[in-house]
This record gives sequence, structure tokens and C-alpha cells, in this order.
Amino acid sequence: MTRPAIGIDCNLKMRERHGEEYPQHVLRREYSDAIELAGGVPILLPIIEDPRLVDEQLDLVDGLLLSGGPDLAPRLYGAPDHDRVKPMHPDRQVYGLELARAAIRRDIPLLAICGGLQLVNVCCGGKLITHLPDEVGETLPHRHNGRPTEHEVVIESNTRLHRIVGRDRLTVNSSHHQAVKTLGVGLRITARSPDGVVEAIEMRGDIFCVCVQWHPERLVPGHAEHLALFEALVEASDPDSEVA
Repeated sequence: MTRPAIGIDCNLKMRERHGEEYPQHVLRREYSDAIELAGGVPILLPIIEDPRLVDEQLDLVDGLLLSGGPDLAPRLYGAPDHDRVKPMHPDRQVYGLELARAAIRRDIPLLAICGGLQLVNVCCGGKLITHLPDEVGETLPHRHNGRPTEHEVVIESNTRLHRIVGRDRLTVNSSHHQAVKTLGVGLRITARSPDGVVEAIEMRGDIFCVCVQWHPERLVPGHAEHLALFEALVEASDPDSEVA
């Protein structure tokens, strides 16, 4: 039995060696480990400049995992620049948006994590809160002094996310300073933190497009409810599965 192939997008960072700067694809190993543990074959997708090749990349995989990373440029969702924004490399931004659009257009099963959630929301026409403390305050820190923290999220019933994790409430790791402000077209909110911040969204209808603001890949294999997200992606990506 062939395991479903799950594509994972990479980040792009500039490295310096011997006085010369060069770009390098990077990805935390937890993403690929989680896919492997969930029964899939992780396939790393490098950033490409020709958008026509994105569809050819997607021809090689059964499902897609959008990883986290630096911030999207605020101009993409009509917001002014902010001194706390750490923008991603422009090449990754262009590629990531094209990759998300293509996957949604083709109904390819998709799991988006942290910055991946924000990317899906923006590519569907939504907006982001540029810096949470400015608009929400810090009664519940979503990132403490730049470091991850933990908090609870409340999950909406009758959602795909609820069916996957099988819980009304979930303790998550939190490492973000942005979040959904205005929901993109075709999306629904599936979880919030106690301060009202959107913590998960998903696509309406039959397409498997689940997006979470936390980092479940860092919580497996010790937490079955977080591994379940990757297992659901792998199952939905199996050509022989009836799950959508």
C-alpha cells in the first residue's frame, strides 16, 4: 500500500558564508516527522519563481501542509506597515500565496499551521490583526516576550476541526503576534481563545482545508489530539479514502 504524499512548503532565509550571502530553503523537522508519524510521506516543496510550475509541483503530491514562518506584508491586506512585523522573504510570499490558491482551486487536502493559516485567510481576501497587543491587549499573552506560551482554545461544534480532535476545548502552544481580523471568502471560524482571538478556521463545504494558529507539529507524538490533525490530512489525501 502506497502512503499518501504530503507536500510541505519551505521557508527561505538568507545565509552568509565567507562574506557571501545566499538564499537557503529551511524547514523545522517537526513538520515532516509529524507527517511520517501520521502515515504519510513528506515531500519538501522548494520555492519556485514560475507560477505555472506550482500546478506541476502539486501534481506530485496528494495533500499539502502549509508551514509557519515570518509575517506577510501588511500591504497585502490593506494595513499600514508596523515596526513589529518581521516580513518573510518576498519570493516565499509570492510563492506561498500562489501555492495556497492553487491547492484550494484544485480541492487538494490542505492543513495550514500558524503563518499558513494567515496566508490562507489573506489569499481568500481576508485581513489580519497586524499586532495583537495593539488591538486585543495582553490579558492572555499569545507570545510572551517573543517566546511560545500555552493557553486554551474553545472549538465550535459541528466543524471538521471538532470531529478531528473530538474535544470542545484544547490546550495549545501559542507563538504568534498576528491573527485573523476579517475572515476570507468561503471560510468559517472554528476555534477561539478566551480573549476572542481566532485560533482556527476552515473552508466551508466538502473541501478538506483546516487551518490552526498553533503548532501541533511540536506536540506530537505525546498528544494524540494534535497528531489527529496530521492523521486527518493523510487520510483525506489518500486516493482510496472516502474521507473528504
